[in-house]
Amino acid sequence: MKAPLTDSAALSVDVTAPLPTPTPIPIDQTSALSPSGLRLSADSRSILLNGKRVLWTMGEFHYSRYPESEWRTELLRMKAGGIDVVSTYVFWIHHEERKGEWVWTGQRDLRRFVVLCKELGLFVFVRGGPWDHGEVRNGGLPDWLQKSTKTRTDDPAYLDQVKLLYGQIAKQLRGLYWAQGGPVIGFQVENEWGGAGAYLSKLKQLSVAAGIRVPFYTRTGWPQPSSPVPNGELFPMYGGYPVGFWDRGFQENASAYDSAYGFTLERNPDKIFQGKTSIAPEMASEEAAYPYLATEIGAGMHVSYHRRLQIAPNDIGSLALCKLGSGCNLMGYYMYHGGTNPDGFLTYLNETQATGYWNDVPVKTYDFQTALGEFGQERGQYDILRRMHLFLHDFGSGLASMPAWPPDPTPSAPSPVRWMTRSNGDSGYIFVNNYQRSSALPAQPRVQFHVHRLDGDEILPENPVTIPSGSYFFWPFDFNLDGVVLRHATAQPICVIRHGQDSAFFFAKTDGIPAEFAFDPHTVSFHESAPEVGGETILTDLPSGLAPAVSIAKPNGGMVSVYLVSQAQSLELWKGDFAGRQRVVISGQPLYFADGKLVVGAEAGRPRQVSIFPPVSGIMLRAHALRSRADGRFQAYAYSTQDRTEPVDAKSLQAAGPAREVKMGSQGVAEQPSDADFAAAAVWRLTLPAGEAGRPNPLMHIRYSGDVARLYLDGKLIADNFYNGKPFDLGLARFGPAIYKGELLLKVLPLRKGAPIYLAPRAKPNYDAQGVACSLEAITVTSRQEITLVGK
Repeated sequence: MKAPLTDSAALSVDVTAPLPTPTPIPIDQTSALSPSGLRLSADSRSILLNGKRVLWTMGEFHYSRYPESEWRTELLRMKAGGIDVVSTYVFWIHHEERKGEWVWTGQRDLRRFVVLCKELGLFVFVRGGPWDHGEVRNGGLPDWLQKSTKTRTDDPAYLDQVKLLYGQIAKQLRGLYWAQGGPVIGFQVENEWGGAGAYLSKLKQLSVAAGIRVPFYTRTGWPQPSSPVPNGELFPMYGGYPVGFWDRGFQENASAYDSAYGFTLERNPDKIFQGKTSIAPEMASEEAAYPYLATEIGAGMHVSYHRRLQIAPNDIGSLALCKLGSGCNLMGYYMYHGGTNPDGFLTYLNETQATGYWNDVPVKTYDFQTALGEFGQERGQYDILRRMHLFLHDFGSGLASMPAWPPDPTPSAPSPVRWMTRSNGDSGYIFVNNYQRSSALPAQPRVQFHVHRLDGDEILPENPVTIPSGSYFFWPFDFNLDGVVLRHATAQPICVIRHGQDSAFFFAKTDGIPAEFAFDPHTVSFHESAPEVGGETILTDLPSGLAPAVSIAKPNGGMVSVYLVSQAQSLELWKGDFAGRQRVVISGQPLYFADGKLVVGAEAGRPRQVSIFPPVSGIMLRAHALRSRADGRFQAYAYSTQDRTEPVDAKSLQAAGPAREVKMGSQGVAEQPSDADFAAAAVWRLTLPAGEAGRPNPLMHIRYSGDVARLYLDGKLIADNFYNGKPFDLGLARFGPAIYKGELLLKVLPLRKGAPIYLAPRAKPNYDAQGVACSLEAITVTSRQEITLVGK
């Protein structure tokens, strides 16, 4: 054991207190056991599968907001991103817009979507309403229902209709529940309910009576019900967002969201709802009876007409790390994959103030600026989150057993370092976040952590370090590398690959901090000259790359190799089944794994190379063998494709009329334009490059400034965009040959300077002398090819 630290600047935590015994949560045992003998259960700490703790990742993807022909590819992308569970809303208005006329076909086919998830090895969590929100018209309730009943009450006429809805959902899911060998493990009743708990209990009773039988029935943990729900009845699910499009102010970051970038034992510290979401003290015991599970950690943020937010990847990565470090044991994201509102039969299907709801959101787009966009675009947070998810796949069971431990209190002012520890008393992880959305935090000098453990104290790193501004990470202590004990490391673990008796552990270097690995000398056989300090073998400044930074003989045979990859490489690291086994792939191009093959992107501006470990004997592309070379211990394969970025011809048909005076809507915020307002829009006829019609996945980027842009194909609205400084994208393949043959019109409304609309500072347009912005800067189409690699 090291000598106690004497530096008063050290940050300390004591994890030696006895852990509370987890309390089992009663669930329906007939729904918990699968035909193959796998049993799901839960206690106050986590979900368990066959008695082993799991820490799953869950991503929201709305089947009815995406074409069914594209579901398979997008679900495989989610799986490659580390998603275990797909959560999805069932929007009532998408299925029964006209009373008695149920539509469960095409992209509204819930059953087909769930069957596909099963085929791909993904669990499913159904959020069944009846009221969902999700920025859908009436929160998902059909217009006719609102006119004929008292919705969200115990009105018998309303509950009779809810019975019909649940019966329809049950019919769609028949044979697909966990106990029937299916993937459906959870069902959420209602959403964001702050009334009596008895109402939620009644909805659960109706769902069970309809035949919806799952291990986990849930509710959102915000706002808190006004009266308790019986223990075990409904699991509360939590969340948190980087910022809110629903806020009423014009500041970039409302102060309520600052807590999202810190660590706390409170499960709803930020303003996820239209008001305070913190749990009432008298409800604390009810909350503690359940594990900390999340369903709405923001993986992006939508735009509303009055708030045109921009999201950066680190906004999401640091937020997710804070939730995980604070004890979250199911990382559920909203939205993980964006989409597009389907066409309504009677009305548009977006939330509006005109229908009495809080915000005006776009008619069509629900991109959400999230990990995977409306047309499958990969955003930076997709890579950042995947790195975390790979860790959870390989080591999440151990982490799920570890509660969160806040730092020891200090007699003076609290440390400015934001950190939290998760530990079982001996092993664990230190989580650090020095990132704040839209506010640069200063570097934190002379940081060193002192962990009081049951088996002796651990001090890391050996010498104090400076935590750079904008940095966020987690470091392990007492980390078992298949028999080799890593006392601590100043690098973030990612995943492990085992081949024979050998193991390869991958870590990401923390930028700006020397990589230090301290091993228990009793478990290692290597580098006899390595220094021993306080009973530990310390290796510092290890090199990063695709060759082992250090190799160690296991006590019982075989080798442990430690790979330290750079930050950039860690965001290009994937793991999945290829050529008959699990492998690590380094690729700057997006990819996914399908049927033992590797489907790799070929996007302009990115290198065309995959490096694979363990190496394969060869790779075939279209019946041709690719040449390879050694890349450290990896085997690198280069490939070539033909890229093209083509301009789109835009012919001006109409200049913009006067910018409209933006009025305030029924909820006290700026009201979006009506269809009639577009008579005064600037109009361009777009002619797409003819050669793109035969190319895969072309994506059109429209760079413009103005208020709102819309695209019409032969007079039909197909896409829209509230200007926020980012390009207006459109995936062309979705519309088939018609988009090349028909009349494609772009309409842009001018924006008046001083309109009561929030725009990020970097999104402010150039206004003309009259204080109006309305311009078309450029339109291009970029091909997004994919190639399939087959291992020999």
